[in-house]
Amino acid sequence: MNRVNLAGWVVVLCVLGIMLVGCSPLSPRPDPSRFYVLTSVAEDQDAIAADKLEVTLGIGPITMAPYLDRASLVTRVGPNQVEFSQIDRWAEPLKAHFTRIQVENLQLLLGTQRIHNHPWFSSTKLDYSVEITVVRFESDRTGSAHLLAHWSIKDGNGERLESRESTIDEASGANTRDASVAALSRAAAALSSEIASAIRQLRQSM
Repeated sequence: MNRVNLAGWVVVLCVLGIMLVGCSPLSPRPDPSRFYVLTSVAEDQDAIAADKLEVTLGIGPITMAPYLDRASLVTRVGPNQVEFSQIDRWAEPLKAHFTRIQVENLQLLLGTQRIHNHPWFSSTKLDYSVEITVVRFESDRTGSAHLLAHWSIKDGNGERLESRESTIDEASGANTRDASVAALSRAAAALSSEIASAIRQLRQSM
């Protein structure tokens, strides 16, 4: 076999090798992951405060149940069983994401921009601070959202003024992941609304 033919066979074998690798189970696969974010109440004009409440507010710490504070979206499939999605994920860490959404919602619901994330500087003068523990924040098999949270409001000196539990259920309207995340956003907004109402009541009672 002369050198020309040998070179030709080498090229053919290389091409075949590349084709076989491309069809191999070990070849790279497209990442099927889908990433989701919560939305604030900004799109709901009725929820935006018509009267501004001039308060300085601290948000946090916000604590998530450990099984929730992960990238995967959670679906409850039974009283004692949950599933973690292999492809549907939060676009950012859930605790940070949930905190940011609460800040955005409360800014709109109360009409104040003076909201600080925990931890704030010791020199920051607050009118109120809000602590939240999220026990449940998940969808069920129908796509409906369920939120269970314990939360409290303290005054600027750290004295507890309110301590409540919120149980919020939001129907999705469709059994799709987009619809279930939208329902989770509404549940988070409903929690913000309860907190905002409590702060307004406290302010009025002063």
